[in-house]
Amino acid sequence: MFVLLDGAARVSIAMPDGEKREVAVLAAATSLGKCRDDGRPRTASVTSLHRHAAAGSYNESMELLLARNRDCLRRFSHVLAVGN
Repeated sequence: MFVLLDGAARVSIAMPDGEKREVAVLAAATSLGKCRDDGRPRTASVTSLHRHAAAGSYNESMELLLARNRDCLRRFSHVLAVGN
């Protein structure tokens, strides 16, 4: 899971003819990421539209990021408390 803290990102899917179709644009304070881990190919791609900050699933590197950056901690906590 990732949380888009700043900027925006485009969600697109590959069509059968190989073209990509935009299906959504995500704004800051939106969570996104892998919903399954069963080995099947991804069904969507997310591409940054602007400079952004995203925090990944909770692990040691995320703990370090949140400990060092109070603004990221505040924004991440807000997304978890309020939702998308």
